[in-house]
Amino acid sequence: MSDGNLWIGLYPASAAATLLAQNEPGAESAERLHSTLAFFGKRSAADTEWIARIIAPLAAAQPPVDARLGEIERFGPAAQPVSAVCLHAPELAELRRALDAALPAELAADATWPYAPHLTLGEALAEPLVLPAQIRLVELRLVLAGEPYAIFPLGG
Repeated sequence: MSDGNLWIGLYPASAAATLLAQNEPGAESAERLHSTLAFFGKRSAADTEWIARIIAPLAAAQPPVDARLGEIERFGPAAQPVSAVCLHAPELAELRRALDAALPAELAADATWPYAPHLTLGEALAEPLVLPAQIRLVELRLVLAGEPYAIFPLGG
């Protein structure tokens, strides 16, 4: 088993990430801004490699996604809420459905983490947050223990 969690994230273009990154304590850095597509928890090295092989063609077939930024949500404990902005693009739900269909049952994403397209901005951020109206998501990453395991550009 690995020593950390495995998940798939969609990442914005670097210029968009720089615009989204908030310059205050608790904010995610531009390099770490992502939208989690699926969470798997702890998995074996063999499972991780199989998941990487399964998602490579999905990423190649999916063009970059232009997502409209929506409302800002806060969730988590009241003492340290997390700020996230909702993402609106039908391609996101379609990509998640394609991923779920491609994964065999034993490799399925953790069902206790329902998919809700959003971009986590950071912890306990002050409002109002100034955000662009839209971002382009350009790559899919398989992330293990917080570090990229495999990076796949959308559209191949």
